[in-house]
Amino acid sequence: DDRMRGAKNGEWWGMNSQRALSNNSYVAQRERPTLGTFIDEWKSLYESKSGERGVFSRYGAQAQAKKTERRDPDHDFGTNPCSEIILRNREFCNLSEVVVREQDTLASLKQKVRLATILGTFQSTLTTFKYISKEWAKNCKEERLLGVSLTGIMDSVMTNGTEPGLEKRLDTLRKVAVATNKELAAELKIPQSASVTCVKPSGTVSNLVNSASGIHARHAEYYVRTVRADKQDPLAKFMIE
Repeated sequence: DDRMRGAKNGEWWGMNSQRALSNNSYVAQRERPTLGTFIDEWKSLYESKSGERGVFSRYGAQAQAKKTERRDPDHDFGTNPCSEIILRNREFCNLSEVVVREQDTLASLKQKVRLATILGTFQSTLTTFKYISKEWAKNCKEERLLGVSLTGIMDSVMTNGTEPGLEKRLDTLRKVAVATNKELAAELKIPQSASVTCVKPSGTVSNLVNSASGIHARHAEYYVRTVRADKQDPLAKFMIE
C-alpha cells in the first residue's frame, strides 16, 4: 500500500497532523520478506525522514514468544509503539526501568532489578478496566506481562561490554527478574508473568535521569530535541513568552 507507506513522508504534520497519533509499520506475516521487498521498505523509511513506516516481523514475534515456554505463541501478535513488547490484540504493556549508573556493581544491579520487578508485578494486578472491552482484562490477567528494562547500559562497565563476562551478568540479572516475579506472583495468587524483561529506547526517561538512553551510547555533550505544540496551548504560550 504505497499511500500508507508514504503517509509520513515530507512535512506531513502541516496538512495531516492527526497522523502523529499513529505508528505505522509494514508487517511480515508468515515468512521473511524477499531482499527486494525489504530494501524497498528500508529505502522508503529513510527517505521519509520520519522513521516510518517501520518493519515488524510477526513470525519473528511468535518465535520469540515461544522461547520462554510460558507463553502461547499462536497469536497474531502486534507490539507497543516502541516495539520492545510483544502484545496480543487488546493487551497492555507494563514497563518498569532500572537506571544503570557508572558506579554500579553486579550486586547493586541485582537489587535494582529486584525492585523494578516487584513494582511491575504489583502493577500487573491493576486489571479493572471499566471503559473498554473485557478482552483487555482477560489478556492482561492471563499473561501478566512485565517489561523490566535497563537504561544507561553504555554508562557502566558492568553492562557496556568493556569487561569480560557480560553475557553471564545479563543472564544473572534476567534470572533475578524471573525468580522475583515468580516468588511475588505466588504470594499475590496470580499467574507468573509470561514475559518479564525487555530493552526499551528510553529517550524520555534518559533525559529525566541523565543517563545514556537504553542500549545507546552518548554521542554528544548536548542534544537538540524538537517539540511541536499548538500555539494556543498554555505551555507553548509560556515558552514563547
